[in-house]
Amino acid sequence: GECIFDGTLQDSAGWTAPSLAWERPRCCQVCPRRGLRLRFELLGEAGRVWAAAEIEAEDLAREAVWALQLHDPRKGDPVYGHDGSCTSELAPAGAGESCQWMPMVRRPAFLEVFASRVGRLSALDAAAHVPGRRHLRPRAPPPAQQTRVMILTRGTRGDVQPFVALARGLIRDCGCEVTMVTEVRWKQLVKDARNGLPARSLLFRPSGGDTMAQTRGRLERCALRCAPRSDSIQALALAKSEQNFFPSEGCCYYWAAEERPDYIVFGMTMTHIAMIISESLGIPLVGFLLQPMQMLFPRPPADTFSGMCLEPWRALCGSAECIALLAQLFESGPPRRSLNYLRRSRGLTPRTRDLKDEFGHLAELAAQGVSQIVPISKKALGKHAAELEKRRVTLTDFIFLRTEEDSLPAEMTAFIRQARAHGRPVVAMTFSSMPIGERRMLEVAVAVCDSCFAQAAAQQTGLQRPAFVAMLGGQDFDPVPADGRLARSVARLQEAGQLLAFRRGVAFGELFPELDAVIVQGGLGVTSEALVAGVPTIVSGILLLDQRFWAAQIADLGCGPPGLCIDDLLAPQGGRPRVVNLVERALSGGEPGGAVLGRTWRGAAARLQAALLADRKTGPCGIGVNAKAVHKAGLDAWPLRQVYVQDHGVRTSVCRQVRCCGRAWSSATVWLVCRFLPRMLDILVLVATCWHFGRPCRRAAAAAQKQGDLPELGVQLTCVDSRTSGLTSESRCATAKACVP
Repeated sequence: GECIFDGTLQDSAGWTAPSLAWERPRCCQVCPRRGLRLRFELLGEAGRVWAAAEIEAEDLAREAVWALQLHDPRKGDPVYGHDGSCTSELAPAGAGESCQWMPMVRRPAFLEVFASRVGRLSALDAAAHVPGRRHLRPRAPPPAQQTRVMILTRGTRGDVQPFVALARGLIRDCGCEVTMVTEVRWKQLVKDARNGLPARSLLFRPSGGDTMAQTRGRLERCALRCAPRSDSIQALALAKSEQNFFPSEGCCYYWAAEERPDYIVFGMTMTHIAMIISESLGIPLVGFLLQPMQMLFPRPPADTFSGMCLEPWRALCGSAECIALLAQLFESGPPRRSLNYLRRSRGLTPRTRDLKDEFGHLAELAAQGVSQIVPISKKALGKHAAELEKRRVTLTDFIFLRTEEDSLPAEMTAFIRQARAHGRPVVAMTFSSMPIGERRMLEVAVAVCDSCFAQAAAQQTGLQRPAFVAMLGGQDFDPVPADGRLARSVARLQEAGQLLAFRRGVAFGELFPELDAVIVQGGLGVTSEALVAGVPTIVSGILLLDQRFWAAQIADLGCGPPGLCIDDLLAPQGGRPRVVNLVERALSGGEPGGAVLGRTWRGAAARLQAALLADRKTGPCGIGVNAKAVHKAGLDAWPLRQVYVQDHGVRTSVCRQVRCCGRAWSSATVWLVCRFLPRMLDILVLVATCWHFGRPCRRAAAAAQKQGDLPELGVQLTCVDSRTSGLTSESRCATAKACVP
């Protein structure tokens, strides 16, 4: 039978209905050069594009027939055929092949494309090909059989790149065969990582979705701009992060059913999907977690009146219990995107509907002994390492993607050499995929280049004004006006060789050792690169989720200041932007002006670098130790069984809710007594103090207003006079008197 799902007309096997077939093939001629991407769009009524598929031209030339996965052109989510109402979960893969089984529920939709190197594809050739099911990928005979691993991950480049590095380690050090299931946006990243690896040892499969496109919307950018000031928005974003990837469940399940890996490696935001696949298909799991903290890291102590008032609320919103409750609410709806809908459609036990103040799926993984590997060094975690080890988390070491082709572009190499020849320190700023914008990044760059190390400070420290590298890739949504003052300043600094605006990607492992200080957004990847390079680090940007944790950790390790959002970085401090003071301290090793501190950022960064490198016994990139830890855990793992079954039952539910309510009341009491009331008392004391000590000032102002004592108001009169130059002397005097209160 046929069904309609998300605007798609398909049969239960996942293939398009005959109404979408063409009488003759649609042909086009393309040149298979690198960088050329072909996009196929399926049009509905009134020319509306309801599905699309893309492929690189050079890939198209490698095979005669391609099955391209269709996706929603607006959100990037995959397009599915069956809605899950079929009676059987799996169906035979083809006529006469009853031993091969493929999923029928949420089966991805594919568009078949025929390619020919010479001439055009004839109608006879196309008619001779009968669409059929995809088959299970065959394995080699037992003597040469390799362990087959599937990696499930989605997100930004910083979320995906460590998994690509892990895939290289599993292939090179453990002899595995790896399939990466991630977004099409990162297909080229996976293809580039194949250099130096055996043929067909690293495969790419699309998961659907486009995280980067979702963060570029107007509403999303507005939320990200408000996120630095609002813990509520950050708590909602963290709680919804996993539910946002639920549309990829059908694709991940389909590829797991086709590949049949020996074990699956998953990231934090793919935990629920991996659990469904493991329990349904009987595949073991291993967690590879880049963000082990399921809470918002506390902000630094508030120094404003509004911050003091909001501090108790922020502590409540950022707690792990609050985020767990919000996550359960998001995962309960909408109906066709809820966790229980996904589990029921696979024939699995749904999760109970009651709310908990803990992450039930993480507790389930721990109860069933699923290994969780965290690629972070214990020395970088400091006091948090012991807390993670209590949760039976295995801490390994930072992991970096390194290839033989990694090198600095010639333009950047020449810029750094020129800066060194003039005795200038080099500072770089990158915010990766975080939407900051070119304008604000270049404002920071101009402030650092023009104001750092004035003539007196330069004579004291012996440092010249720094050279600045601004990594502007992906920040073009907020361009600099061509005829503005900022554009003229940028052109002047570029002509003087003091500023480089770079808009392409670069290997941080090659760049950071050449720098004297960095300004980064605080993600795990870029922060770990800075720590291993041993350079002082200033964390700024929007400080979202784990970026706040790494900003605080940089300050605790003594390698930089506490995190500051980009607006605070440009705020004035001592007559110049705050970033100028921070960069001067990072470069000179002391306070602005050259006063040397006992423990400088530069010295702490160098000591931490030596400690990190001393622990790297398997290579500078950390791939070997992480790959071996994951592979050992995967070979010892078992599939999940009877997930959430023990949570059902009246007695169990009642006892669980009683315990949850008890913890909620005790936590609310602690919050009220230990946080809310003391903060309110501090605020009342502050208001009373200001009122009491402000009385003499108010009395003097009232007396001056009553007597009309204008000589004491010279400053105010001058200021008003400059704003009211068009008035008469009598009206200016009246304006000055009116401004006194």
